[in-house]
Amino acid sequence: MNYIIFTVVAVALFILSTLIYRTFNHGLSRSAIHQQTTRMGVASLLAMTPWFIAGSFAPCPATIIAATTSLLTMMTYPVLYHIVNRNTSPDYDNYMDTTFGLYLWGLSGSLILLAPAFQGGIFLSVILWIVETAFLIMAVAQIGYYFLYKNIFDSTSVEVVMSTGLNEVLEFMRYYNVFVVRGAILLSVAVISLILYGDIAGGSDIVISDVQASLLAAYAIAMTVMMFKGKRSPWNRLGLIYLANEVKSFRKGIADYKAGAAERAESLQLKELSPRSARPSTVILVIGESANRDFMSAFTPLDHITTPWLESKLCDEGTILFKNAYSCAIQTVPAVRMMVTEANQYSDTGFSNACSIIDVARRLGRRVHWYSNQGHLGTFDTPVSLIAETADVAKWTHQEVNKPQFDEYLVDFLDEVNPDTDNLVVIHLKGSHFNYLNRFPEKDTVWRSPSMRDDVVNYMNAIHYTDKVLGMIHDYASTHLNLEAMVYVSDHGENPRKRRSPRFDGFENTRIPLMAWLSEDYRKRHHERFSILKENAPRYITNDLTYELLCSIFDIESSHFDVTSSIGHREYRHNRDTLLTYEGRVRVADDKL
Repeated sequence: MNYIIFTVVAVALFILSTLIYRTFNHGLSRSAIHQQTTRMGVASLLAMTPWFIAGSFAPCPATIIAATTSLLTMMTYPVLYHIVNRNTSPDYDNYMDTTFGLYLWGLSGSLILLAPAFQGGIFLSVILWIVETAFLIMAVAQIGYYFLYKNIFDSTSVEVVMSTGLNEVLEFMRYYNVFVVRGAILLSVAVISLILYGDIAGGSDIVISDVQASLLAAYAIAMTVMMFKGKRSPWNRLGLIYLANEVKSFRKGIADYKAGAAERAESLQLKELSPRSARPSTVILVIGESANRDFMSAFTPLDHITTPWLESKLCDEGTILFKNAYSCAIQTVPAVRMMVTEANQYSDTGFSNACSIIDVARRLGRRVHWYSNQGHLGTFDTPVSLIAETADVAKWTHQEVNKPQFDEYLVDFLDEVNPDTDNLVVIHLKGSHFNYLNRFPEKDTVWRSPSMRDDVVNYMNAIHYTDKVLGMIHDYASTHLNLEAMVYVSDHGENPRKRRSPRFDGFENTRIPLMAWLSEDYRKRHHERFSILKENAPRYITNDLTYELLCSIFDIESSHFDVTSSIGHREYRHNRDTLLTYEGRVRVADDKL
């Protein structure tokens, strides 16, 4: 009788999994549907195999936990993907979450039945607990992400998560009510502990023979190998894991980029079109963070002066404001990756083959310094960190957990730049990155915030503080380093009135400041270049063309420099109708500002 029941349950699992798959997957070919349907049929039988071997089934807390974990694994990614994409995507990728959930139920069942066969059963129960906890965390993370952002993880957001440091996590948590955060942590600990208790104290009481134990052990080993071994394993074809593997693959490309740096530099041929300064000089690129020009009074008329230093420089003939600049992305990593290399939204040049502005500067005989107040967890932490590591000198502020590190500390690094050599200095600010309250010292508060959650006021203070830091950098470099040119551009914008979203949520996240300052000596030696930059200042530009802007400022020609993408050349071909943002997915022309 039991075997009839097991067969009926297997058929029910097949029907359930098929309904999930067919309901939440659209547009796949008949062959793909047939392949997955066949796979789910086999998986449904495998899911019930442990109970066939044992010849009995007795519900217990451990089986309830296992069933919950398996069902969440089957449904979470397909359902959320369907909710987010059903109105925009004609077909969905052929992931294996549904089938994997069936496999997971079978593997869990074998461990539950095997546990009593070992003395105390604790070892296998703990293994089961670890597996279930890992998959529950994956499911809850996806569900929580959806409720926060009304979106599902994609490769960009997974890359951001993998690149997020502990400081940023703590800041994110501090933004919310302390009791809510503590309650969520305590609830998580309680649930995880309850699962452990259920797996150990609430295990199966079914008695199995030595032969049955051997068969179950062989089954568990075979299922583990089938589920997790190989690049094409069901594990690697889970929706979330597939995205993580995409990021890992990209990071391998980043590693290849670094390995090929010397070869790229050797093949980089260029020609300077104008004479250099009579004495060594320094060019500075300041990369801002989350700065929206809508909140910068130098770019947009406001009731408050948020950028006093920048506005004071407007009387300097060498200051050029590009008031129609947009970001190429809404995340730091892809934006900066394109900003400092020739890879952009408008070319076919792949990142691993793209020369960087560091390569160009070193080829010109300049010593390159990269100083950052962004997180750095090692060479392979992010593509930005890896690009930075190709500089002659690359240093990061000391990132201390739970302690804000202010951007003015970066100015101290300039003491080590040699004024007797030609230099390129890249300074990567923390800028007005969330949480805004941590971006400026208390003494630099201009507008008092009635509460930590007054994000608009805190954001304005952060913008004001960034303006002060820009002045400090400019003043020091002008006095000590024969500053020839300074460019300031933000990686992307921010809308402090709304919670940050990982997907495109309005042009406020793309409207950025772009400023160039050129010394009097530079303007004399590169008069035509300066005139073209002034003339083109009202034109539209995206920040993935920063590389081309700097190449123009260096006044070079090269096979790795497309002058038609440089706002510093008369041949500049881009305009409001052709420019893109959000990594090529949104037209700048759609901004109705």
